[in-house]
Amino acid sequence: MAADSELACFPKDGATSPLYLAVLHDRPDIAQTLYEKSGGHLSYSGPDGQNALHAAALRSQAMTEMLLEWNIGLTAQKDRNGSTLLHFATSILHARANPTPIYQSDGQGLFPIHIAASIGVNKAIAKFLDKCPNIAGVRNMKGRTFLHVAVEKKKWNTVALGCKLHRYHGF
Repeated sequence: MAADSELACFPKDGATSPLYLAVLHDRPDIAQTLYEKSGGHLSYSGPDGQNALHAAALRSQAMTEMLLEWNIGLTAQKDRNGSTLLHFATSILHARANPTPIYQSDGQGLFPIHIAASIGVNKAIAKFLDKCPNIAGVRNMKGRTFLHVAVEKKKWNTVALGCKLHRYHGF
């Protein structure tokens, strides 16, 4: 970065940028350095049409907020499956968020809770269910709930969470 601050601007689209990797590995120090050394001119690009905010959404609220301060336009970008940032839980993790996006499916008929279950992000699932308990019964295009998806993907911690929450909340 000292030799060429423009290095953080690449790749432009479609490949994984240094910033995306820093976010993916939960390294806010590296993300901040990239931002500062590039003067804010950097690539947010990630695989499959995702951007760094997609990666941050399920990993770190602090990192998510940092990226939003740098580039609010990231929230509107969709990945190749038509999933927006909302499908990766960012706005849901903020207490004042509008719950409507929880009930919106992506291009493959998956709701945010299904996506969170498929990768085992229990924090997001717990927030979804706390905010909108009836989301537990929402079915994807295959007729499956988040619990079905967790079992299918062998996310046993998510299955255990779903069973525990069902016992206490009866959704």
